[in-house]
Amino acid sequence: MMSSPASSPPPWIPTPPPLPEPRILKSRLVAGETLYGLFLLRSSPTLAEIAGLAGYDYVVIDREHGCGGIAEALPCLRALAAARTSAILCLPELSTACAKKALDLGPQGLMFPMIESPGAAELAVSFCRFPPHGVRGSAHTVVRASAYGIDDDYLARVDEELLVMCQVETVAGLAEIEAIAGVEGVDVVQMEPLDLSASMGYLWDPRNRKVRDAMKEAERKVLGKNPRNQKVRDTMNRGNEALIQNNF
Repeated sequence: MMSSPASSPPPWIPTPPPLPEPRILKSRLVAGETLYGLFLLRSSPTLAEIAGLAGYDYVVIDREHGCGGIAEALPCLRALAAARTSAILCLPELSTACAKKALDLGPQGLMFPMIESPGAAELAVSFCRFPPHGVRGSAHTVVRASAYGIDDDYLARVDEELLVMCQVETVAGLAEIEAIAGVEGVDVVQMEPLDLSASMGYLWDPRNRKVRDAMKEAERKVLGKNPRNQKVRDTMNRGNEALIQNNF
């Protein structure tokens, strides 16, 4: 067996800088940062990696309209983690089974579609919380979210770090948007102009003035309810609080 004494690298070989610590999306929003991201509809880790390396703050892996199921999001999550970019999973429906599988994969946030009432928002929050505060199934010792059980602090941090997002996309949801935003545990309220325009009778016209006015009024209600509220709410591309920006 051959061996050589340990030595420092030659001076002409630069020491690589340490990788930056991944930043938590929820804490960045609460701190007042304005963040930019995009929706990824394909189950392509290459596209996810490109989005992360391009400098986006977050990527929403869309399992509602995008191809593939919850499991197919895993390669994209790994690519985004390598690019130090936050990942959000948009679920196909308000379902405890979908939420359970998605949470176990370890995204920094879940987006629940078609939330139309505070009761639905409360269900969404409950799907993200372990008992006694919710109904999330406990497999934290073996799933990716906890580094397969290696992360001993996972249970202590998960509620503070997980972003719970509710999409308000219909006329019925608009009527309840203040109550939805007021549900304890809801971090983000996101407006979706395409479904909203369809709900209002303007299927092919999401930029219709009535649609835009409805979104502005919804934003005014949510942000004006309590200007000092620390809760992050996502309504349009504007506002005095920390927002996740929509491409509208």
